[in-house]
Amino acid sequence: VAEGPARQRLLLATTAAALAVAAMLARLAPRWPVALAVAGAAIAWSARGHNAVDNGLLGGMLDAVHLLAGATWAGALGLLMVDLRRRDPGVDVLTVARRYARLAAILVGVLAAAGIGSAVLLLDRLSDLWSTGYGQTLTIKTGLFAGALGLAAVGRRALGRRQVSRLRRVTPVEAGLLASVLVLTAVLV
Repeated sequence: VAEGPARQRLLLATTAAALAVAAMLARLAPRWPVALAVAGAAIAWSARGHNAVDNGLLGGMLDAVHLLAGATWAGALGLLMVDLRRRDPGVDVLTVARRYARLAAILVGVLAAAGIGSAVLLLDRLSDLWSTGYGQTLTIKTGLFAGALGLAAVGRRALGRRQVSRLRRVTPVEAGLLASVLVLTAVLV
C-alpha cells in the first residue's frame, strides 16, 4: 500500500481495532495495571519490529494490535483448558466456554484484520507469498491459523450441543496449533 487514501483507511481501521482491544482490556477493571503493562510491552515490542521500521506508525500499530489479540486469545484458550480439566462442581465449564467463545470470536477477527493489514504492507505482490522466505512462512502460519479456527468451530459446535467431553478433546489440539502459530510468528518478527 503506497501513500494516500488506502493507507489512511488502513490506519483508521488499525486505530479502531486498537481501541477495541483496549476496551476489552479495560473490562479487566481490578487488573488494569497488568493490562496496561501488557499493552505497553506489546507496543514496545512492536515498535522495534520490521513492520514498524519499514512502515512507521501504521506498521507498529498493526503489529501491536496483532500481538495483543493473539496473546489474549492464547492466554484465554490456556485458561479454558485449565477450567475444562477441573472436576470442580462449582465451576460451570459450559458457561466458561461460552464466555471464552464470545471473546475468541472478537479476538480472531481483530487478529485476522491486523494480520491482513500487515501482509498488505509487507508484501509487494501476491507472488511474494510463495517466492520469498517471509511469504512462505506467512503462508504456513496462515494455514495453521486456519486449522486452529477449524478446531474452534468444532469446539463451538460441541459447546452448542453441551458436549463437554468433546470440548476437552478438541481444545488442547487447537492450543497446539496456536502454539505452532506463535513459534512461526517468532520467526517472522
